[in-house]
Amino acid sequence: MRLSMTALLLAIAIAPTADARPAENDEVDADTKARVLGAIEAYVKEDEALKEKFLVLDPRSDEPLVALSFDHVHAGVHPHEQGYRACVDFTDDAGDLYDVDVVVSLDDQEGSTVQKVWLHKVAGEAVEAPSD
Repeated sequence: MRLSMTALLLAIAIAPTADARPAENDEVDADTKARVLGAIEAYVKEDEALKEKFLVLDPRSDEPLVALSFDHVHAGVHPHEQGYRACVDFTDDAGDLYDVDVVVSLDDQEGSTVQKVWLHKVAGEAVEAPSD
């Protein structure tokens, strides 16, 4: 009986909880992650080249943010109902950090389509997410 109780307590102690989440790198396989990150970085750079800057709407003012400079795409890739989501960091002339979320879908032939782009955080403060 003592062994059974010990085994039960051990099983409860190591069982995943409802709040347990996989590590960021384990959410998406490495090949998919590389494709998503590459697609998002290419999209941002192409958009900057076409428009001379990357534009994203600020939902607080309904105006596009200007003078944002691309910094980097975050390494984390997360599943999203429309594909995969990753964050992209930009800075403005004052040095404020803008975190923009980008969702891409992937096709079977190595192609991708940007599905959604929105401002996620400004200087670490969350911005209200867009409604679908």
